[in-house]
This record gives sequence, C-alpha cells and structure tokens, in this order.
Amino acid sequence: MIDAEIQQLLNRKQDKIPLGTPVPQEGALGDLRLNVTHKGKFYQMMKAGESEWRYSAAFTRTPIDYLPLTGGRITGSLGLPNVKLGVDNTVLIRDTAGNVKTDEIDSRVWGSSLVDGSGAANHIAYWTDGNTIAHDANQLYWAASNNRLGIGTASPGKNVEIYGTSSILRLRDSGATADATLAYIEFGGTDAAAWSRTGFIGDASSGDADIYLQAEVGDLHLGDSSSLTVLNLQGGKVGIGTTVIPHGGIGYAKFAIEGANANAAGPHVQFTTATDDYPLLQLLNWQHGNVYLNFDSYYDGSWRSSSAGSSFSIAKENNKFHIWYDVAAAGAVVNWNEGIVLDANGDVGIGTASPSTPLHVLTSGAEPARFTSTGVVSQIGLDPSVGTSGYISATASKIVIGNINVDSTLNINHFLATGNLSLGLTTDTGIKLNVTKSGAGIVSMFKIENRQAAAADLGSNILIGGVGSINQAEIRAAWDGAATTDAYLAFLTRGSNSLSEKMRITSAGNVGINITTPQEKLAIAGNIVLPKTSGNGIKVDNTTPTFGWRDLLGDQFAKNTGGTKPTLTVYNGDVDAWQFSGGDEAFLTYHIPHDYVPGTDIYLHVHWSLNAVATGGTLDFKYYAIYAKGHNQASGSAFTSTPITALFSSVDINDGGSGLARYQQHLTEVIISAASATAALFDRDDFEPDGVIELTLEMAFDNLTGTPSSPFIHYVDLHYQSTNIGTKDKVPDFYA
Repeated sequence: MIDAEIQQLLNRKQDKIPLGTPVPQEGALGDLRLNVTHKGKFYQMMKAGESEWRYSAAFTRTPIDYLPLTGGRITGSLGLPNVKLGVDNTVLIRDTAGNVKTDEIDSRVWGSSLVDGSGAANHIAYWTDGNTIAHDANQLYWAASNNRLGIGTASPGKNVEIYGTSSILRLRDSGATADATLAYIEFGGTDAAAWSRTGFIGDASSGDADIYLQAEVGDLHLGDSSSLTVLNLQGGKVGIGTTVIPHGGIGYAKFAIEGANANAAGPHVQFTTATDDYPLLQLLNWQHGNVYLNFDSYYDGSWRSSSAGSSFSIAKENNKFHIWYDVAAAGAVVNWNEGIVLDANGDVGIGTASPSTPLHVLTSGAEPARFTSTGVVSQIGLDPSVGTSGYISATASKIVIGNINVDSTLNINHFLATGNLSLGLTTDTGIKLNVTKSGAGIVSMFKIENRQAAAADLGSNILIGGVGSINQAEIRAAWDGAATTDAYLAFLTRGSNSLSEKMRITSAGNVGINITTPQEKLAIAGNIVLPKTSGNGIKVDNTTPTFGWRDLLGDQFAKNTGGTKPTLTVYNGDVDAWQFSGGDEAFLTYHIPHDYVPGTDIYLHVHWSLNAVATGGTLDFKYYAIYAKGHNQASGSAFTSTPITALFSSVDINDGGSGLARYQQHLTEVIISAASATAALFDRDDFEPDGVIELTLEMAFDNLTGTPSSPFIHYVDLHYQSTNIGTKDKVPDFYA
C-alpha cells in the first residue's frame, strides 16, 4: 500500500505535485501518471483500484522539456492492460500483443536512442494534461482544443493540415502491380444518419492505372482567383464561365463558354504551337453582330498577322458575312481586303462590301471572273426553278450559249473565235451578227425597248457608226404622241456632219421621203428619176396576186360597113357617137402588153349610155373572140380555130332606183378567161405579152322600157392586172 501522503500527492493531475497538496481521487483503473515529482525525484504511478495507486521507484534521471506529453494518460481504450517498470531504467507499456514499448529513458532524454511502436521506429505518441499529442518536433500534432490534426505543423488551420516541403500526401494500395489499385479520397455527407458519398478523387477501378475526379451527386466545378466556377461539368456537359449549359438554357451545347461582352475577357478561343506565340487560329466572339474566325491572324486591340505568308478572317460584321484577306509580317497590323461578302438580302459581293445584285463582282483588273476546265470544254450551267435549263461553254474556237436539254442547233448561240456572233447557228457565216430561228408565221428575232412612259417622239434607236465615235446612220422608232397607240419609224443619215431624218413611215402606213408628215402612201419632197438603162425601171413583184389594174383599149382597124354596122348620130348637141340597135356589131383588136401579170384573168368592159330617159330594163350583149400568141412560137401562135362566145346582160338600170338619168354612163362587165378553156372562156395560162385578141361585140337585145333611145356604146376595153403602176382595184374605190 502507498502511504497516505504519497497517495494524496500522486493522485493530483498536475504536472508537478508539491507535498501537502490534496490530490483528487478521480481517474479510471489503469490510469498512468508520469513525471509525478516529490522532493526533487520523479515517479511513475498507475491507479490499481478505487483507492489504490501504485507507484514506481524514484527516477534517477530528469526528463527534458521537449517530451510531448508530461503527466498525461494512457487509457484502457488503447488495449494496454498494464505498465511495468523494466530493468536499466526502462518502462514497458504493452498491449495484449506486446506491440508497443518504450526503451532507454534517462534523466535528460526520453526516447532519444530508440522508440518502438506498431512495428516501426519513431512513431509513438505521448499524452499530456492538455490532451494533445506531439512527436519529433511536432511532425504529428493533435490539437484537442479544436479537434484538429497537424502533420508537419503544430498549428493546423483545418481539421487536418499537412505541411511540408516535399511530397505531402501519398495514397498507396497494397496491390502487387501499379494497375491493381483502388486508392482514392472520398467526399460525402450524412444521409439518414449514414455515410453518403458525393464524389471522389483517385483510382476508382482495379485493373487499370487511371485517375478519376468525379462529382457523383451534383456538378463538378474548378475555379481560380476570379471565381469558384471557372470550369464546370454538369450532366455530361462542360461550361467555362457559366454554370448553366448552355448559358441561359438557350440553344443546344455540350461545351459552352461565357465571357464579357465586347471585351478582351470575352468568350474567345485561340490556338498556338510551341513554335511561337502567334495564334494559328483565333475564334473572337466579340458581341452580337461582331463574330470572327481568324486564320493566321488575331485581334488584340487591332487586327494583326500571325504569319508573313497570308492572313484570313471569316467574320460577321455590320449585319454582313465577310471573308477578308491581307499579307503582312507576323505581328504587323493587317488592313483587311474584301474577298467575299454575303449581305442580309442574300446578295453576294466579290471584291465589294456592298453587292447590289445576287452576284456582284468588283475588280480593278480587266477580268473579274474566270472558269477553267482541264478538258476541251469549260462550261457553266444555268438552272432556273421554272423553264428551260441552259449553259455557257467555251472551247478553243468559240463560246456557246444554249439550252442544256435541247439538241436543236437553233437553240444554241455561238460567239466564234473570228469575232462573229451566230445566234441559232453553230457555223460561222462570216457575218458579225447572224440571227437564225425557225417558226410558223412571223418570228420575233430582235427587239430593243425604251421603258420610259410614252411621250411624243420618245422611243428607241439603232445607231450605225464608222471609224471612231462617228455615227453614220440611225434607225429610230418613236411615239406619235403621248398615247401608246401610234408610232412611226424614221431613217436618218449623216450629212453636213450631223444626222438628219431622210425617210419616215407613219403609223398610218404613209411613207415620206424628206417629209416627216406624209399624207399619202408615198410622199416625196424632190424629184424622182427612173434610169433609162436597159433592164432598169419600175417593176412590181409578181409573186403575189395583189397587182394594180390597167385597161387594154380596143383598136378598131376595120370598121363595120355591112348591114350590122352601128349608126354615127347626134348624141348630145354637137357631139356625135355610135348608136347600136339590136344586132349591130363592133370589131375590136387588143394587144397584150408586157406589164401583164401571167396567169391572171381578163375582163371585158362595155361603156354605154342613153340620150333619152328609160324607165328600166336591160341590154343583152354578145361577144365572139379568138386569141393567138406572138413571136412565131411552135405552139399557140395560130389563132384559136373556134371563137369563144357568150351572151351577157347589163344590170337593170332601174335596180335600186339608179341609172335612169339621161347621159348616165353604164359599165357592163364580163370575164372572158378561166383556169381552163371553155366554149365561153379563154385559158388564162395561154395569155402572155405580145399576144393578140380579135373580138366582135354585138348589141344583141334591147330590153329597155319607157321611151328610151337605142344605146350609145362609147368604148369597149379589157381590164387586166399589171406589174406596172395602176389602181388598187378595177372598181370604185380604185385606191382603197
């Protein structure tokens, strides 16, 4: 038993227990007291029972100040059932396996020579009254005041702080190979009073050497001095500068970047190599309306080149899409040239930032575009949404414009190497412009048009020029007035060093030569001279039947002196005329002239009148005629053997209440030819110039009523169509 005084002293929990001081009795069985002092000596004691403490013999050496825990406790929770005093100033502290011990303790150094514990040296801890642990100059330190553990520091700022100058923390799996590991750090919380992992860092799968960083419940964020959320991983998506991917939830994105608007800190990306610091590619997202993709170029407050070879940029700027280019030294300022521009209207500009058509090419050179083929033909296809497709192609000898699906050469136009243009032909006609097209009726071949509102003398023209810029002639079409109903065609020639009008065709079809307002079909201000040279003269085209009409006048070489002769008597005052009674005859001869139109019919006209009033009725005439060609031809030069003959009547002179007046001339007409000969008609195809017709006209029957006189026959002629000038028709209106 320990004496009462020593028991009281040893039961104190202070580092040093002076004599005469009461010692409380608290403590658990197995508690160990170290550095208990009395009268200059040191003791080790252990509580053996509720009121029993055992102590060791006095220590012969004094512990030094650096011992980590003086007067502390080793509790039963460490599995140390006893503490024994060893030989040679040793203290043995053993658990049931005997794995913990201290050795070689003297008055100056505690554990200076050897400390064993848990199978390795220099890893034992000592408790003090401050409830802290310390060893080897605070390499392992437990701060009980805030429940923090320091490794390499005695002042841990967090629950665990590791401090050192080399490798700080190592996680090592006991696997036999590098890829047979499952070493990682877990993060988590408490869910329903149980551990719930939210993420980890390390090797998550045995069998490989991969390292993982994963947030298993929420998002993964990496930050820097600017923000906690610089790089964000969220649901398989990656965000830089934004925790909502895509930003604002607008659009679709697996990778989203957010930055300042119109700022160097914007969402820009650029790529470089180890060769130099100049970007190979820069994606400059400045703001809405100003977005750039730069190749071997970059923007750092001004546009600069990354390569001495060339710099390019694809940009959206000022509501237009641009492709720019320039050449400058690396790091030098570039001055962008317009390559290609697409505006908001869909117009494309090449060399211009302001295209005015769907494709607008601007160049300072003479050749704005070139299409080259490695074959013998270079071709451009033209394919409208509606209508016929076409193409433009070039060969060594010509340029062709045509319909792509049409084989007919009339739909192909050629610009030939000779400088000639053939429209509708594949061959060179030797003419600068040759237009060919086939079609029924009138085919439109060429048109010029003035779209200005109609006004007098407003129209279009074709100028014909000579050397230099001198105009030699002009063909002009213009309106007669403000209305778009009447127009004229004018022809101008150069005289006295200026163009002046020489001929005009009016809207009425009148032609004026040196007259601008012709009132007739042909009006000429000046003389008309017809050449007298053989073969020259006036000739009417004889390929159509619309010829003028002329008269063949009968030549009475033989007068009728027989019993059927007419009577020459007083007709009107001093004027005598031939009067015919029933059965009286006249003998007539006609010569067919050279202006006769071959194959046309001949009409017999009888001109007659009365010198006394009749009340009505008709006259019946009868003709007998024969015909022969001239020039002693083998066939047709003999007069027809049987005369043609026919009886024909005049109109009733009271027909419609007309023709009853005295001295009124009447004309009775009958055709005497046809397509083939009959008893009454000649074959009109037998007629030709220099042919002769012998004709006898008989006034056969006088059927007039009232008290008329016998008729006076004034003239008997033949009407024929002429290639010469004559009337438009053989009856009134002759000129309509």
